[in-house]
Amino acid sequence: MVLTAFLIGCAQEKQAKNSLVVGEMWNLRGVDPLKRGTLVKEKAMIVECLVEANADFTLKPGLAKSWEQISDTHWRFHLQKDVKFHDGSEMKAKDVKWSIERDLKDPTIKSLTKIKSIKVVDDYTIDFITEEPYAMFPATLEYSKLAIVSPNSKMDKNGVIVEPIGTGPFKFVKWDTATDTLYLEKFDDYWGNKTEIG
Repeated sequence: MVLTAFLIGCAQEKQAKNSLVVGEMWNLRGVDPLKRGTLVKEKAMIVECLVEANADFTLKPGLAKSWEQISDTHWRFHLQKDVKFHDGSEMKAKDVKWSIERDLKDPTIKSLTKIKSIKVVDDYTIDFITEEPYAMFPATLEYSKLAIVSPNSKMDKNGVIVEPIGTGPFKFVKWDTATDTLYLEKFDDYWGNKTEIG
């Protein structure tokens, strides 16, 4: 088992042989992708987005293998197949709909994406209707706070995710709030290129 830890301050722990320890400058303050997207997606690699970006900022497939514009305000996304969440369940369009509709409760996300409605076409196809013609729409789905999480993610009484279940190469194990340490484990059933760590 591989552990990846994000340590804050000068805490020193004896690490397992196959561990990677990564220092973080700031306090973690949470693991909900909607609130801490950069940490959970870019640094911890627990979650992924429908759309990703190359180094030159051009778009590339992520959890969506392709997309097309049906009309000025209608976009259709075709999902990768056989993508598993960290709890072993397969990612389907209904999960993507749930995740993004949860994000849309944030006015900033609503304004960024201009999503008016979301419709599940089938298990691997999902439609987005925007409030107005919006050519940049696919690029908004690369935003880390719009990363896809499973409806089975554990939440607190306020609806904040405290144990995210994503699709990334690493899965959440524990967040030790006393030491501000986030523990991750390599996800063996990851659908993409396997990590060399572990």
